[in-house]
Amino acid sequence: MAVISSGDLSHCLTESAPAPFNPAGKEFDEKIIELLKNGESQMIANLDHELIEKAAQCGYRSILILLGVLNNVSYQTEILSYEAPFGVGYLVANLKLE
Repeated sequence: MAVISSGDLSHCLTESAPAPFNPAGKEFDEKIIELLKNGESQMIANLDHELIEKAAQCGYRSILILLGVLNNVSYQTEILSYEAPFGVGYLVANLKLE
């Protein structure tokens, strides 16, 4: 079984990013990665709405849907890569069912 979720993280990581630079972008991306690694689904769902808005992201809802599909399912998160070559955070992760 596979479930694929797609969406960018923040869009404001650099001055040349699609959205105006905002340090909240880096904070948002780091928080999402940390919480995914630790399997903290509820904390992701309860992230500060102001931080989410400031990050100018488009993938948060996709992550919530994925976590909803995995509700009450045990999984381990493997972060495969994170990069931001265009001022947009791109995360690739594999959530392996246990």
